[in-house]
Amino acid sequence: MRLVTVCGLSVLLGMLASKNPFAGDGDISFDEPSHTYRVRGKKVPISVTALGATAVPPEHRFDGRKIIAKNLTAWRENASSKYHALVSTEDDEQAIKNVLASWDKNRDAGTGMHKCFEQYLNGEPVTREAEYAKEMEQFHVAMDSLAGLTPMRTEMSIFANDARGDAAVAGQIDLLMKDTE
Repeated sequence: MRLVTVCGLSVLLGMLASKNPFAGDGDISFDEPSHTYRVRGKKVPISVTALGATAVPPEHRFDGRKIIAKNLTAWRENASSKYHALVSTEDDEQAIKNVLASWDKNRDAGTGMHKCFEQYLNGEPVTREAEYAKEMEQFHVAMDSLAGLTPMRTEMSIFANDARGDAAVAGQIDLLMKDTE
């Protein structure tokens, strides 16, 4: 672990970041709650996530309520549907709330697993390993299958400059691996 100052804040970097520093690491900071990047103290106008979202036409953007409404009748009629128990005895509005809540739970589980993988790769205690035991087992199998690749960084913030030298876009690399070369 290494303590660095980013935009006036002390930040504890993970083991991999300490072992494998890159030029520019200290130039960029990321505020997770607001999903905001700053490079050399200046807010980056757009993230890779937001930039990618602009490429999706409005008619193809995810609309959970619309998807649920389209499938609600089929889910109610099909007892083998994974949503059947959530919707079969509920009015439409409660059924929609139930499915959205299940999607939120799944999203949160994905975030929890992601954190466990990151902690493991950085040599930190895996705080929710028992909760995600099956997923951690699958993660270890996947990592073992990557012969010749070694984890180098997790959650690495990166940016690209415009012609003036200002950061134009920024994003995160979840896992950077290196090979023997």
